[in-house]
Amino acid sequence: MLSAKRELTVTTDIDTVWAFVSNMGNWAGQMPGYISHEEIDANDSVWTLKIDLGPFKRPVVMDIHVLEWLPPHEVRFELKGRFDPFHGSGTFRSEPHGTRSVMHLELQAEATGSMAKVLTAMATPVLKKITDQFSANLVKALEERSTAAPPPAVVETNAAKPSAWSMAGIAETAKRIF
Repeated sequence: MLSAKRELTVTTDIDTVWAFVSNMGNWAGQMPGYISHEEIDANDSVWTLKIDLGPFKRPVVMDIHVLEWLPPHEVRFELKGRFDPFHGSGTFRSEPHGTRSVMHLELQAEATGSMAKVLTAMATPVLKKITDQFSANLVKALEERSTAAPPPAVVETNAAKPSAWSMAGIAETAKRIF
């Protein structure tokens, strides 16, 4: 079985990391070659990624199933090729480190079927590349969340909006109609 592990430090607190990771669509969108995803329920989703295996570049559809959510520190999941002979598993673990968070990512994959040896040889460098790129995308997305300015507060006052029954309100309504 192929395996790749990464340790990432992000300038984001553990609660922000968990808010991001607890939505499968957020991590799907960070995968290299992301085409689409569909959330089936809280634990299951289907991802379509364009995978580059040297001379072969094509979309791959994967079923992702979360085995366990352990807020706010860990998600364990498994994956399986819907039309391709492979399966695997993965883990996100995070821990607070002051105002930052340290994330541990692990991804394992195994090709099956009659072409398993050939696919494994081709997939070894691809898994490393995917894990590196996914890690970089994940850090960038989390860093952007921690530095994003909060949206401006919207304050409505009655002074700014004329009453519909006042002369100004009637004039405003007439302008919209005519």
